[in-house]
Amino acid sequence: MPNIEQLTTPKNAISPTPPAADDAVGVAAANPPSTSPGAAPAPTPDLKWFVAIVNNRSEKRTAALLESRGIQTYVATQEQIRVRPNGRRVKVEQIVIPAKIFVRATEAQRRHLVELPCINRFLTTRANNPSPSLSPSPSLSRAAEKASAPRTSAGRSPLRTPPSIAIVTNAEIEILKFMLGQSDNPVTLTDSRPFTLGQKVKVIRGQLQGLTGDITRLPAPSSTPSSTHAATPSGGSTLLTVRIPILGYALVTIDSSSLSPLP
Repeated sequence: MPNIEQLTTPKNAISPTPPAADDAVGVAAANPPSTSPGAAPAPTPDLKWFVAIVNNRSEKRTAALLESRGIQTYVATQEQIRVRPNGRRVKVEQIVIPAKIFVRATEAQRRHLVELPCINRFLTTRANNPSPSLSPSPSLSRAAEKASAPRTSAGRSPLRTPPSIAIVTNAEIEILKFMLGQSDNPVTLTDSRPFTLGQKVKVIRGQLQGLTGDITRLPAPSSTPSSTHAATPSGGSTLLTVRIPILGYALVTIDSSSLSPLP
């Protein structure tokens, strides 16, 4: 089975030196590596979960390609019930995180993978948030990744710190698998933070930026829009209450992603 190096190595590349040869000149090594039973075991590769950005509707195909090359992958899917126009209920496997697959590899393998035509880039962490976001914006293109290393000249520091590649822990992967495998209801992902009734929050963007108040209604659990809960891709609408002395309370519906919790 071909390994990851064969994915990007040209066909006319020079063959690697034999195991018992000197890496520099390709001649027989004076002291070949020991293979005795008492020899120290080879170090375990530092495998990590990365998030690869791929073309939409190519998630399973790309994952299958990597798996055939010995790279472990995970595509977040969930079995859901859909109703056909004729009223028939069918079970389908729905991709929960479109255009993204999880890839377990070493950093060296990841640098090879980003060169593949089927992988556009890898997810990166935001500058003010060490946790990776599954929104499509914080990602690093092939060209950007090659130029991401800080460059300095004499007496001058880098202008900014480049984004770092997002890493997902094994525990987070297992939690996601458990939720998608056991939940009876569709699982959705959002960048919005969950709020609680009565929680004090502050508006952090938009025309009402700087306004503070209390949460008096949370987003509807269903993703179906209604007259009182405008479902949005960023997490739904929340009813914010602002107390005005003497006059009472002012109510406004605002998107959850525009709110930040107060201590």
